[in-house]
Amino acid sequence: MNYKRIIRSIILLLLFNTGLYAEYSPKGEFVIFPVYTGNPVHDAILSGTETSLTGACMEAGRLQPFGSTYRKVAVEKSGGRDAEEMFRKAAIFLKADIYAVISSYNEKGDIYLKIKLVPLNDKYKNLQHEKILVSRIPANLPLKAAREFARILKGIPLRSNVLEIINDGAAVIDAGQWHGLGPGKYSTTAGELYVRSVSRFTSVVHGQNFKPGQVFEFNMYPRLDSYIKRINDSIRENTVKTYGTDEKFIKRGGGVKEGIRGTCVINQGASFCAPGYGSFLSLEYMGIEKARPEYSTIFFTGVLTAVHLGLVPVMTDFDVNFFPWVEDSDRTDRMRRLNYFMWGTLPLTFTASFYSQLAGQYREKKLLPPAFDNPDLSAAVISIFIPGGGMFYKGYTLNGWGVYLTELSLAGRAVYTEDKGERKILLGSLGAFKCLEIILSYALPVSYSFYKKEISSGNVDFSLSFNSDLETGSAVNASVSLRY
Repeated sequence: MNYKRIIRSIILLLLFNTGLYAEYSPKGEFVIFPVYTGNPVHDAILSGTETSLTGACMEAGRLQPFGSTYRKVAVEKSGGRDAEEMFRKAAIFLKADIYAVISSYNEKGDIYLKIKLVPLNDKYKNLQHEKILVSRIPANLPLKAAREFARILKGIPLRSNVLEIINDGAAVIDAGQWHGLGPGKYSTTAGELYVRSVSRFTSVVHGQNFKPGQVFEFNMYPRLDSYIKRINDSIRENTVKTYGTDEKFIKRGGGVKEGIRGTCVINQGASFCAPGYGSFLSLEYMGIEKARPEYSTIFFTGVLTAVHLGLVPVMTDFDVNFFPWVEDSDRTDRMRRLNYFMWGTLPLTFTASFYSQLAGQYREKKLLPPAFDNPDLSAAVISIFIPGGGMFYKGYTLNGWGVYLTELSLAGRAVYTEDKGERKILLGSLGAFKCLEIILSYALPVSYSFYKKEISSGNVDFSLSFNSDLETGSAVNASVSLRY
């Protein structure tokens, strides 16, 4: 005789008679139907998406998903004129509250993932949703699906049913640890409830006159911000790994080191030999092969170089010596200061030209600059040292030149003026504008369209313009629009 089994049965019987309850194990309320095609890439995306959607449910404690075994049995026992009808009948067979159909396909080199949420009753009627996600990186699509689904789950309060009333008037409800409940006081649509004890899928509550089958909502929502942030980090990491240029510099000391060397040594040497065109010749050092020059940047850099070197001689009708370090009685103190400033800032113009060429090549060849793991921080740091550098880094070429010209104009005027009050105003304006540049360089989204397509669910358009007025000063106009 098996005494252990008899003793265990007696203990369970005693527990039941004292008002305690057996654990409730629901099969689920949400079922996912992947539309497999036999294509290994698309099938892998669909399998990963099913896993990621299930993970989002687990993280949120909402829409408990059915296991694949239940789904398989339901599909086998359901029929229909087409796949859509079969999935609906299978979900109804399982008594699910909502189901999802996911499919994947190619179009013009892009991979698309379609997610369709279909509620089957009033419990989740507001969740009817259809979303098409796009990427060229297969690993990003399940992540983007999880992110979109998590954003939906954030808006779902905890809904619960009364399963049974126990001896002391307390009730057993179908929500527990899995849903985020713990012992304590909660606000619900039925008033304040006290959760006395919890198990995985059920809890014992008291504080109201409960009725079997009663439905109420807890005033609590999933906290998924950190989960969504982790997903965003993973998407960005995959994107940078695919499009980034850092791997080309691993054997040469790393992307940051080579970026500094390319900016301060290679580009400067080439640009002093051939202003404007030297910046284009330096691109190959940054891992960009078979580049096509941006002639507008070359021309503009040539004009600025002429201004740097010839502004003071032109202002004095060529009465002063061309070289600022040569003593010349016709050159006033303010002219001498301006002359030194213009010659001394010429390397900054060459740097702006280099970054402008790089931004154009990155956009055309679908590449990302070095150290793009944290583009916001990298852009802000570059802006500290290079006027407009952060704008160029994120792909805003025209805005980068606008920032550069504005800052050099303010600084040049401050160097040239003899009025101390005006100089203080100009330097204060320059400092404020520099702070604004650093903030904008950090805050603006990356402008490269291929990057935005990978990390966002929609397309983000950003425009920034600089309007200069001699009397009112410089004004900054910015606008952001989202297109879905």
